[in-house]
Amino acid sequence: MKLPIFIADAFTARAFCGNPAAVCLLENELDEDMHQKIAREMNLSETAFIRKLHPTDNFAQKNMNSTLTFVTLSGELRARRAEDGIVLDLPLYPAHPQDFHEVEDLIKTAIGNTLVQDICYSPDTQKLLVRLSDVYNR
Repeated sequence: MKLPIFIADAFTARAFCGNPAAVCLLENELDEDMHQKIAREMNLSETAFIRKLHPTDNFAQKNMNSTLTFVTLSGELRARRAEDGIVLDLPLYPAHPQDFHEVEDLIKTAIGNTLVQDICYSPDTQKLLVRLSDVYNR
């Protein structure tokens, strides 16, 4: 099976800088196991799989839209042309301060007696953001 795979350098305007990510263009759906195998083979922290929503469209067709919308596991992500590259509009998941005493047992189970400086909770992602102390003493 031949698949077009490209390496994109994100967060930079120079080659071989920034964060590299693999981008794989798919003509058809692949099962999750094959996605994992391709990502493992690329050995990068991120691998994106792009598949046409309308299979009759051709990848070689030049897209003249200034904004593209990608349907992802995180929701819709938009990419737009900018003067010096491409700008991604990533989702914003606000986090709100969380009372330490409400999650104290959970945190102690996860990280022991490590000092915690701040705790926030995001209802959108249902995740806790735990900021550890800036100072660590042995």
